[in-house]
Amino acid sequence: MKTYCFQIIAIMKHTRLLISLSIIFCTACSNSASVSDAPPVGDLGTASKVINVADAEKFDGYFNELVEDIYYVKLDTQQEALFSEITKLIVTDKRIIVFDRAGKRIIVFNEEGDFLFKILNPGDGPGQYKDLQTISYNEENGQFVLAANGKFLWYDRNGKFIREVKTLNAIADDVALLPNNQIGIYYDVRGNFGDGGEIRAAVLNEQATIINTYQPFPKNVRVENITGFYSHFSISKYPLAVGVYSHDMLRFKDDRVFVEYRVDFGPDAMPDDFIETYITDPAYTSDEVRNVIAENGYWSIYGGAPQEAGDYLLFNFSNRNNYYYALYNKKEESVLSISTKLKESSGSESYLYFQSAFQDYFITKNGSKFIQNVYANLKAETNRDELAKAIENEVPVLWFIKFKTQLE
Repeated sequence: MKTYCFQIIAIMKHTRLLISLSIIFCTACSNSASVSDAPPVGDLGTASKVINVADAEKFDGYFNELVEDIYYVKLDTQQEALFSEITKLIVTDKRIIVFDRAGKRIIVFNEEGDFLFKILNPGDGPGQYKDLQTISYNEENGQFVLAANGKFLWYDRNGKFIREVKTLNAIADDVALLPNNQIGIYYDVRGNFGDGGEIRAAVLNEQATIINTYQPFPKNVRVENITGFYSHFSISKYPLAVGVYSHDMLRFKDDRVFVEYRVDFGPDAMPDDFIETYITDPAYTSDEVRNVIAENGYWSIYGGAPQEAGDYLLFNFSNRNNYYYALYNKKEESVLSISTKLKESSGSESYLYFQSAFQDYFITKNGSKFIQNVYANLKAETNRDELAKAIENEVPVLWFIKFKTQLE
């Protein structure tokens, strides 16, 4: 008998279609430091753990064979609670927070899916924004931080505006509000700033002043070659961050950032100098870069931040020909790989995207027959017609899925 202990969530969108989160902060302010004035780039050190994906055991069975528990939450559909997309999803003990980038809004529900309030405040004044790029939430102090063009904005747990700080020369792809009220920043391939400010990650203080920078980045990387992510940060107290064309996972904890995991893809791993070789070369377009990866079969982390639930870590990896999930047991240091094209015992199939986590569960928004069948297989006493009707009526449903601890 083989032993695995992990949890998963799925989302209906195809993992190959990814949205780039770009945050441009361009308004000067006297109390904000420019990136070019930032501290020297710090040494991230050697990864404390290696995730050996090259030798991972492959799972080829039915998805429902993995599931130990599953439940769902239907989100309120009153007019004030409507949103167009879930760009970022944050779940806490008492809150379900949906960031809808297209709608420039944050919708907050209670743990049962009932609408509480929304943050929607476009404009030029204090507490307002013209374009909302990404958000983070700190459950301990009950504060939101909103990253908008030219400023950070803070709101309290009830959606009341607290303060804002304008920024200077900062460009970011995702942010995380850390427990010590500092802000973690991940710049990814937009992280070249002209005058010596080429960095990939940074930590800002409460006044949005850069206090530490990490991981040098080639100055001549071209934005045109970006492959985007839904989120670079995991939804956890001390988040992990990942970037495109990288094998490293950075941990943001306390006052420092370090490489906690490095993924070993074996001899077919994407070369460490891939960015310097191809992404800085103006002769290569985005499509041509992807062709290089596919033709050489280069494996790398791909598509969204890793998520953590309990003792387990979940992330996507690909060589642009094949797409897998890696499920890493942090205690046993074992890895299981699963194709992103999942199947269940009644015959339906689905591509799944893992977007968030809560306690021992990973979470998905997926209204397909696939996830309904998985649910019905485990919860035979439930009213399938009622659930199917809700999904047919476009009621947003979040699925919380926990996987078995043992597989035969």
